[in-house]
Amino acid sequence: MFVREKPRGTVPQPDVAAYARFPSEPPETYRGPNPVLVVEVVTPDSREKDYRRNVGLYQALPDILEYWIVDPIRDAKRPSLTVHRRERGDQPFERLDVEPGGVYEPRRWRGLRLDLSRIALE
Repeated sequence: MFVREKPRGTVPQPDVAAYARFPSEPPETYRGPNPVLVVEVVTPDSREKDYRRNVGLYQALPDILEYWIVDPIRDAKRPSLTVHRRERGDQPFERLDVEPGGVYEPRRWRGLRLDLSRIALE
């Protein structure tokens, strides 16, 4: 991933990325393809970056339609989830907060269900 809109470009590295289409041969450069979903798992050192900086970085890439922030800081056995989502890449993200133990079912990917009560990060 490469964000041209930032000074000198920026190359964020999410903890997890999911692609709609990925070439069968490895890309020659990190400047593409871009994922449709990125996930960050918060650590004490990454909290500010994950909640503030990365929202703008990922929003600048029109291919990214959802950005999930899994936060186990308060309780590793019951992490919370913050979802930034949009229907199209030219729209701003809308924020949705999912409580610890809650369930998130993206409108975009029918059948995908993230049950936070089944996740424990220790």
